[in-house]
Amino acid sequence: MNQSSFASFFSLALRYFCPPKKLIKIFNTTKNIDKRISYRANILLGQITGDDRLENRDSLSNARGLHFKSNIYELSGNLEFNFLPYELGNPRYKWTPYLFSGLSMFYFNPQAENANGEWVDLQPLSTEGQGTTSFPDRKKYRLAQFAIPFGGGLKISLNKVSRTHLPGIFFQDEIELNTNNIFLMGLRYDYNSLHGNIITPRLNYKLSSNDKSTSLRLSFGSGYRVVQVFTEDHAALTGARDVIFLEDLNPERSWNFNINFFKKFYLKQGVLLDLDFSVFNTQFSNKIIPDYDTDPNKIIYNNLNGSSTNQGASINLNLLTQNGIRLNLGATFINSYILENNVKTIPYLTERIRGVWRIEKNWITSNIKLDISGNTTGPLRLPTLGPLDPRLN
Repeated sequence: MNQSSFASFFSLALRYFCPPKKLIKIFNTTKNIDKRISYRANILLGQITGDDRLENRDSLSNARGLHFKSNIYELSGNLEFNFLPYELGNPRYKWTPYLFSGLSMFYFNPQAENANGEWVDLQPLSTEGQGTTSFPDRKKYRLAQFAIPFGGGLKISLNKVSRTHLPGIFFQDEIELNTNNIFLMGLRYDYNSLHGNIITPRLNYKLSSNDKSTSLRLSFGSGYRVVQVFTEDHAALTGARDVIFLEDLNPERSWNFNINFFKKFYLKQGVLLDLDFSVFNTQFSNKIIPDYDTDPNKIIYNNLNGSSTNQGASINLNLLTQNGIRLNLGATFINSYILENNVKTIPYLTERIRGVWRIEKNWITSNIKLDISGNTTGPLRLPTLGPLDPRLN
């Protein structure tokens, strides 16, 4: 069974005798189980308002001046059924009618403004007589409730088939000065039918000790990448933002330099310890970086008019004992920044530190293995979703 996922974008409307004031879909993702069944998860943040004075229906409503507002937070999951086979990018299965249903949980809290300009919760005031002597059987409404969404629609895939011709040739030569000194040189040429001629060289050098327990590697080279936004950047697209391209995107280019040191230690009682340490630096041009800040309802893509740097260091320790215990510890320190118009910024979704650990115990005679692993990621700079985003508080 093939399983795929995609992000969908569509507009919604909330209506309670008046248009919605604000609506933000924080998260929306759809995963295809097969060509006929898929499921969808949503996180929705919205606000509805009502005000007699703005409706202009009649003089009585204007004089009465009743009004309210309420934020709505909703978490829902739906199952979709396609009447016809449907698959993104497959010209044979481009459209289908479908039905969906699921379960939703939402929270709301109606408020009104008093004479002092303060917004007061309405539910405790029993504004509709709930729990009063006039209506003792009426219970107060719950602020958190469940709902069963259902509906149907028509899916149509509008993507056109894209063909890119990419013939290329690669040359590589390894020069062994002696058993401990090795040079590796390479050159790759590609012709991209959309972007023309692309040349990417590389150079590597390795110095090893006589017993091969210690090595030093130096590498330098260039690379390029044609970005496929809707397949590679899917994590940023599982929301309700409109995706905007300001120009035809050119391939990203990069120059990278790396130093790696490896040392194997043979300790007492058959304990083996590996130390792996690296320092790296990569310079990007034509970097494609999503812009979340210009408009909270859009993701804007274009080539960076400047440079992007990703540099840092990593260290890994591997310990192996004769009684079947293996321990792995690793940490990576990253310094990433963007330089555009002499302004230096930190990119979104880039951590400064990342760590991994693993403990493994292997009982060979009983064919049992215990494996415990974990990882940690440092703070990330995240885009906000407008004035209703709770992370602004």
